[in-house]
Amino acid sequence: QSWCSRAWSVLRMYCLWCRVEMPDAPLVLFGDSSVSIGFADAAVDGTLDRFFGTNVAGNVVDYSGTVTIDSGSLDDSLTLGYAGVLSGSGASLVLDGTMDGELLGDPVGALSAADLEAVVIVSGSPADATLIVIGETTAAP
Repeated sequence: QSWCSRAWSVLRMYCLWCRVEMPDAPLVLFGDSSVSIGFADAAVDGTLDRFFGTNVAGNVVDYSGTVTIDSGSLDDSLTLGYAGVLSGSGASLVLDGTMDGELLGDPVGALSAADLEAVVIVSGSPADATLIVIGETTAAP
């Protein structure tokens, strides 16, 4: 059975990585993600949350907040639109962009997506960033 004929799938990301380029040292964050893909209507949605990583002082801290995968599509390719605000150690990070990705396997067993030219607003100032997610299915339809 081809992955295109599946009604739905939920992908749990094992790795969500974000690197934000800062003047002194980069912020490096890790977190969790859950992505739902409706193969019947090509709809994509989900969340990125439970972030932790370095702050501007280089200390490892927790970041509160959620980034929502608020749009996306599964047409000729996979796209994941994301937006949200994270807060940690007095800094705020505003994320808003689109990841391009690929479904892996037949039937689908994994997903890989990235925004290699992201811009994150860190406490009011733009900074170049990279977002990468990698995950595999947790539930069969």
